[in-house]
Amino acid sequence: MKNYLNTVLDFPKTVNEILPKNNFNELVDNSEKSIYEWIGQVFRVMAFVFLVFMLINVISGGLKYLVNGANNFNESYVEKIENKGTEDEYDASYFTITLLNPDSTDDDDEKELRQEAMALASSTFGYKLNFEGDDRDAEELIFSVGQESDDPGFLGIIANILMILLLSYAAFPISQVISNAGNTVAKAENDMIKFLFKDLVLIIVRTAGYILGLILLFSAFAGIISFVFGELLFIPDMPFTETLVEILLIPITVLDSLLGLILDEGFILGIEFVNETLNLINVPNTFAVDSWSLDGVATLLSMFASVLVVFIILFIALPIWEFIYGLISTLIKWIKGPYIPHKAL
Repeated sequence: MKNYLNTVLDFPKTVNEILPKNNFNELVDNSEKSIYEWIGQVFRVMAFVFLVFMLINVISGGLKYLVNGANNFNESYVEKIENKGTEDEYDASYFTITLLNPDSTDDDDEKELRQEAMALASSTFGYKLNFEGDDRDAEELIFSVGQESDDPGFLGIIANILMILLLSYAAFPISQVISNAGNTVAKAENDMIKFLFKDLVLIIVRTAGYILGLILLFSAFAGIISFVFGELLFIPDMPFTETLVEILLIPITVLDSLLGLILDEGFILGIEFVNETLNLINVPNTFAVDSWSLDGVATLLSMFASVLVVFIILFIALPIWEFIYGLISTLIKWIKGPYIPHKAL
């Protein structure tokens, strides 16, 4: 009777073993270990996406600059442009564009056309599109769209082509940093708690520091191009640089908040610490260096110094986080089994 009962109860196992290509149980059993590989795969996908994004951003931004000039102004986008300002006014000449007010018509088709024209002007000129009229309900709305085009000359074209090549080159080692981080994650062997709160945080902080350091290094190289050619270079959109600084400072800001909590002093370093560090690191918002001058040399030195500052902060931040993790894990162990620390005499 017992053998029959075991046969019935083992029936699912018996069928499961003879099912073709049935690796699902093994997959589930190894899921905790494979999660590291999946997270590493996410990093590698992010590396590829970053590479494509940066290449498109650099090439499209560089070509737009070469076509439209430093002010990104292209007269072919608008129909009615007039030059305001007098010739004797230094740099006072600027252009305006007149657009029909979408809210001043009841015709749905006409309103849609006017909204499309407004959207085109907004996407073309961005922050340069400023309302110049007195009445926003008027039939015609006048906007200033910045100064006239500053098309690069021969040296400017050469300098910006070099800039495109330099930043396109930079995209590959920067994306490889992200990919290497994924490989490190995939090889993690610690338990999930230690992985999430120690290993993964250290990997993310280290990756942010490496990426930021490479961005600043290639920015300094771009500064050399501007210094040599005496030309203003285009700057690609890099909205993630401040985020990288904030990630880099996570261990320091966490330690700061813990000390402030213990000492009842709030933030020891002050709430402006991140902004001050941003200024110190000198994330570039333009690639314009005074050509062949002491000021230009000083600017280049500050750009290279920013790279050094990033790595100094990084190699301080990493052991700080290890210290914080060790402190908290020790505290948790003590809470689970309280004892009075003492030293044997």
